Amino acid sequence: MQTFKLWLENDPDIPEFKTLCYKTVEVEIKHVLENGIHPWGDHQYANRTLVDKFIKETDSEAVKIKEIAEFKYCEDIKSFTSSYHYPERSRFESLLSRISQSIRFVDSITYLELLKLAKTNLARNWDHKTAKRLVHQVYYGFNQIRSFIKSINPKVKLSSYDDLDKYDLGEVLKLEDFNQYDQILISQGLPVTNFRSTRFIKNVTDERGLLRLTNTIDHFELQPENRSSIHYENRLHYTGQRKKDHQIRLIPHLTSNQEIRTRARKIAQKHQNTSGKYCFTTNIEKLQQTITDESFWITFPGLDYTNAKKQPNRPNSKISKNEIKRYTIGKYITLRATGDTIKSILKSHNVSMTGTKEKLLEKLAKLAAKLYHEHKPEMDNYFKQNRFIKIQNGQQHENHQFPILQNLNIKNLILTMYTTRHSRGNTILTSKYENDTYNPTQLAKTLINQEINPDGAYVRIEQ
Repeated sequence: MQTFKLWLENDPDIPEFKTLCYKTVEVEIKHVLENGIHPWGDHQYANRTLVDKFIKETDSEAVKIKEIAEFKYCEDIKSFTSSYHYPERSRFESLLSRISQSIRFVDSITYLELLKLAKTNLARNWDHKTAKRLVHQVYYGFNQIRSFIKSINPKVKLSSYDDLDKYDLGEVLKLEDFNQYDQILISQGLPVTNFRSTRFIKNVTDERGLLRLTNTIDHFELQPENRSSIHYENRLHYTGQRKKDHQIRLIPHLTSNQEIRTRARKIAQKHQNTSGKYCFTTNIEKLQQTITDESFWITFPGLDYTNAKKQPNRPNSKISKNEIKRYTIGKYITLRATGDTIKSILKSHNVSMTGTKEKLLEKLAKLAAKLYHEHKPEMDNYFKQNRFIKIQNGQQHENHQFPILQNLNIKNLILTMYTTRHSRGNTILTSKYENDTYNPTQLAKTLINQEINPDGAYVRIEQ
């Protein structure tokens, strides 16, 4: 598991200022749960409120410097974060990069000290280019510029803007000639004019510099390790809670599927500290072993930095009951999937993973059409031998998957394409009927873009 390490380093141009630095590092699950270290990486649910919380800490009055805040040198960053998001990196990484570039950190500073540093930096780099830049900042019209320069040196002859470069303005003008323009001197003399107290770094990290925005993280889930899978309906997963004395309580989500129940019993027997048929208690050290041995992936869908009252997901268990067997396809990949998820699917089929997300979705649609053609004989054969009608699924029903295309990682999309094309009157699913309104590539794009959203369940027609 990873997190961010944050620290401050001296600005290379003005050592009195410090700049934010960051990198990703490995962190143990123990420190995430017990010390509140933020779980970074593939934990997309845990990152949903991370940006908002970090901005709130950055814009807190507690880390703004009162002596210069009134002069607008501690401006909020929340207004421009969304505009500076780059597709190749996450919103939070874009935010860190923006803070690193546009904010400097100091223990304390006054307006006069800020002005002095600006003047020192301008004096250090005083030349024609710097003087010309200051002139243009102070005066906007050529006549004003000419009057200003001639008031200092009457021998200078200027008839156009081009004449400004005939003289070395660094020799003609002195920094002292601009003393009455404090704000311009600061804006031109400092690379950054937005400041925060160095106390900020302590507010968002632990003593090792690891990203921390809460004291502990008490709730989590264990999900099947195969992250590229589109659904988990028939796979065992757990709700976990951190208890006192380093104890962890794990509660499985059970269906009437006997394979899931059998596996849950075996896991409880193997990893628990106390007796329990399905639910069991273990410790943090054994939790890591459980995750490794049983091929789980720890997630934090309940982690919310902006809503302290949010309740974690509740585990559930279904009681077996007699009813007509229902078949559903389940969720399929759409434009809402992350770029990494789409790339992992393309990679598994040896398809190029380069390009924007829009290009990746086009490649995904073409891949789906190709796989549709390849597996159509298998689907035709199955639905020829097994006829179904479509019904409204409703709630609290046990659903089953069609027992075909088992090893295809986007089988839900392929099956949805087939059922869409082969549903007569949007009710009878049969291989003998085919709706050719869309060709397979067009249909895949339509489904991926969620322009149509087929749903419902299917029951078998006994022959």
